[in-house]
Amino acid sequence: EQKKLAEQLRLASKREQVLRTALKQRENKLAEVGTQRDQFRASEADSQQQLRDAQSQLRQLTARLDDFKDTGSREEALSAQLAKAHARNELLDERLQEAECEIENFLKEKKQSFASKGAGKGRGKGTGKGKGRSGN
Repeated sequence: EQKKLAEQLRLASKREQVLRTALKQRENKLAEVGTQRDQFRASEADSQQQLRDAQSQLRQLTARLDDFKDTGSREEALSAQLAKAHARNELLDERLQEAECEIENFLKEKKQSFASKGAGKGRGKGTGKGKGRSGN
């Protein structure tokens, strides 16, 4: 009976040792899982921060793109206005050249008109009143 109890005690002691080892392994595993969880949380927090940074950068780039598009639209509008202004300037240059030609032609005509009116009148033969007195 005593031998049987000693054997049961020895088996119980072995079983207790096995259970303690199993418990220790589980505790170690839980600690490892806890560490992994902490690492995962830290990694998740880092990923969240990276996401916020990327979203912020995206907003900035979107704003810059919108500004660029607005600038492009303004440049296109200004380019169109500039093209219209060039076209108006060319038209005005043509009109100015036409007006200058008309003025030149008008001046030539007037010069010729004055030249033809002045030739043979008043300065040719002296048949005016002044000559008649001396002949009397």
